[in-house]
Amino acid sequence: MCISSSAAEALDSVEVTGVGVVIAEVWLVTQTRPSQETLHCTMTGTSIGIVLVVIAAFLEGLGQVSLKKSTLTKVRCFFWIAAGVIVLALEALVYTEALRFLDVSVAFTILSLGTIAVTVLSRFVLGERVTKTRWIGVGLIFIGVALVMART
Repeated sequence: MCISSSAAEALDSVEVTGVGVVIAEVWLVTQTRPSQETLHCTMTGTSIGIVLVVIAAFLEGLGQVSLKKSTLTKVRCFFWIAAGVIVLALEALVYTEALRFLDVSVAFTILSLGTIAVTVLSRFVLGERVTKTRWIGVGLIFIGVALVMART
């Protein structure tokens, strides 16, 4: 949570517990107008890496759906192939950048979200039928990725 240094100092002088802390924080944040130099929000390297891998997974889904779309149409087939290749190349660049912040074992596991992206996009963009069993598999992948991210 981002909080100004003056609000944090004021909060330290107030003794409240439980829900009262949250209410006091909200009240102090709304009452103070911090300047740009006193407001500090930082993302850790791990957080940056996770965000980059999630973006890469979504790009992978877009690239795969673009390539599939190129096989479904005779008109503008080259457009969809080019779009798929460009998006997948961009995905590789984003993923490579994410590896600066994460271990490859963690990043590759989170990249499994690409399977979820492909399934969701193929259902809603391409109109493909997705069985209940595949949806259960998508849910299990999501749970697995969440477990890895929770331990990172």
